[in-house]
Amino acid sequence: MLKVKKLLRKKKKEKIIQIEQKLEAPAKPWNKVCPIRGGKVKDDSVTIEYNGKDYGFCCPGCDSKFKIDPKKYLNNLSKDSKEFIEKK
Repeated sequence: MLKVKKLLRKKKKEKIIQIEQKLEAPAKPWNKVCPIRGGKVKDDSVTIEYNGKDYGFCCPGCDSKFKIDPKKYLNNLSKDSKEFIEKK
């Protein structure tokens, strides 16, 4: 019985670690180009979740601008978010 309890504790601990790792992992950006400047977005860039999608940015500071008016900047992206079309 003692071995079973130890095994269950070990499994529970492993499950908690897996969950923590998923929470710590950065989200992969949905867009390929930055909605602010049009630069290429790297997979490890800072992301902001908006309307169920994680948007990435080309450089520091772009995320701050996006937070202020996401709709404005999303108009700069094509529908598939692979191209920068810059609408003013």
